[in-house]
Amino acid sequence: MQLTPLRADGLLLFSALLWGIAFVPQQLAMAHIGPVTFIGVRFGLGLLCVLPLLRLGARRDAATRAPAWPWRIGILAGLALVLGSIFQQVGVKYTTVSNAGFITGLYVILVPILGIAVKRPALPTHWLGAALALVGMYLLTVTGPVGMNRGDLFVLASAVVWSVQILLIDRYASHVDAVRMSIIQFGVTAVLSSALGMVTEQPSLAGLWAARWPIFYVGVFSSAIAFTLQIVAQRAAPAAHAAIIFSLEAVFAAVAGRFLLDELLTARQLAGCAVILGGIVCAQLDRIIRPR
Repeated sequence: MQLTPLRADGLLLFSALLWGIAFVPQQLAMAHIGPVTFIGVRFGLGLLCVLPLLRLGARRDAATRAPAWPWRIGILAGLALVLGSIFQQVGVKYTTVSNAGFITGLYVILVPILGIAVKRPALPTHWLGAALALVGMYLLTVTGPVGMNRGDLFVLASAVVWSVQILLIDRYASHVDAVRMSIIQFGVTAVLSSALGMVTEQPSLAGLWAARWPIFYVGVFSSAIAFTLQIVAQRAAPAAHAAIIFSLEAVFAAVAGRFLLDELLTARQLAGCAVILGGIVCAQLDRIIRPR
């Protein structure tokens, strides 16, 4: 099946939905296990879910040449996943689900800025969409003159790392096999996080069992499925375009926090969600104008 831009956008949107909802189980899990341990188990489960796909791919490759293992880029992406996940998970422990989702979405403006440095420039419509999304983030997160708490700062650091990860996938997605790429980056993340968790935290079987459902959702849906779909979708979507669609993760996180954790949304925050949606629409303008 050919990956058209519309289908790629659909995959990106679905990934954003899975990531946005994941902020709720991520926060719930913190009552039972440490953040680094959670990340190790999360991506370990994600790795187990993706491994069977490698066997299915082997049947497909039997009559052709199997794709190479992208070790270098996979390890780099894995390191980005480790740092981004740790910063984000620690931040989620000290802030609300809504704030975590909103601040993570700041990569919408960081990606085109960093893209200039690595010669992956964004289109004018992408800049317009990113600017609107940034305004939406401001309406959603800044509620007074006090500023960010420590949890928000950790989540902001994760947004920087996620920006790097998006650009890495943008650069190499069309040259690597998505399943092999996911296996490598999940393996690197699981091993490093588990080792660090054993040293810095005190994981227990009782804690892991108590957090089994949050671990299940995040490991299967927002790790194995969402990150693999990201690699596939970014073959047909520029990094800045993908980042703008990913900014809907903030809206999905806010909605999930409202219905699952009773976190209230003010009129100002709802207006921010609307502005972000406007940014998504602007990001699509190049596909309307370009054919003409």
